[in-house]
Amino acid sequence: MSYAFGMFFKQIKQEDLLSFIDKVQAEMRNHAEEWIDYNKYYAPSVRLFTLHSDEFKFAKSYLDEYWLNTVFTSRFVYWPDYNLLGVSGYKLPGEIENWFDGHFSFQNSSDQDYDYETWPTGIRQFKARIDRIKNADDSTLYECVDKHMGEYSIEEIKADPEYFKKVCIYDMIYEDLQLNDWLYNHDNPAFYQLSINAINDDGQRIRYNAMLGNILKKEFDEEEMMDFDEREEER
Repeated sequence: MSYAFGMFFKQIKQEDLLSFIDKVQAEMRNHAEEWIDYNKYYAPSVRLFTLHSDEFKFAKSYLDEYWLNTVFTSRFVYWPDYNLLGVSGYKLPGEIENWFDGHFSFQNSSDQDYDYETWPTGIRQFKARIDRIKNADDSTLYECVDKHMGEYSIEEIKADPEYFKKVCIYDMIYEDLQLNDWLYNHDNPAFYQLSINAINDDGQRIRYNAMLGNILKKEFDEEEMMDFDEREEER
């Protein structure tokens, strides 16, 4: 099955974990309007705005509120053996991205021979894998390829050793972090997961709903909505 996901990584001790997560969630609240604006095109009110009946108006309002909860929910994963924190996604509001040691995009739809510099080398486990395989002798590389990539001839590996080294690094790190189990939500003692919502009370929820309404009103006025409906009817 194909997959693609991004993840921010931070080297952090377990005793510092909760305070850092709290700091991240506070920053999300401090930049709530920025975050809502960034995600606005995915709001149910936008995706369903051609449906104007009273029933759908109520449904869209309800769905918007639910959607805001998902927008402000961060999915954290922590690997205690590596003192490593990850949070899934490609974008974070405010200064949050700068507080992490790097980001990496995982996928299996194309070759995984990423340049060594692509990996966040501030992460100790990543650097250890890169240093080991980048400078590997032939026997170590053959062993790695055989274990992680399947059967390839020595001639194939010798023809492009850099390719095989880079793919091996990807496979080893993916396996180190047990990301297949994380991706498909399987329990694994190698990590634990925390899904945390930055919205703490009804007052915040009401304010963010109002923010969303103002942002959508500014972005999609009634005339634009009517023009869209007319174009749909002409199809």
